[in-house]
Amino acid sequence: MTRDKPIGKLINAMYEKREELRAETAIVNTIKAELADIESRLIETMEAVGLESSRASLATATISETSTATIDDWDSFTAWVRRNTPNRIHLFEKRIAQLAYRELLEHNRGKIPPGVTTYTRKKISLLKRS
Repeated sequence: MTRDKPIGKLINAMYEKREELRAETAIVNTIKAELADIESRLIETMEAVGLESSRASLATATISETSTATIDDWDSFTAWVRRNTPNRIHLFEKRIAQLAYRELLEHNRGKIPPGVTTYTRKKISLLKRS
């Protein structure tokens, strides 16, 4: 788009693209749900007959497993991390919870903790006209 288009045309173009994306996302989400259902049924069926792998004309399916951790007690886990030598800080993901960080900034009058860079991203908030 060129810069000489009126603001109204850009707003309308943005709205139309957002609606197009919403429609496509709904389709993708439906397909993902269908895939999850098929996968669940396939695992159940393969396990019922004792198979870990099976072939069809288009693909081969193999059941695989991965472990995923959730923390049930943050206090005891973080205490364990601090106690253990060497420190087990690598068990955490390297990102900041954005809402908690914004609250920290408000509480500390905008003082940024060491090792952190803050940037402001501008974006358009688009509301449908009624």
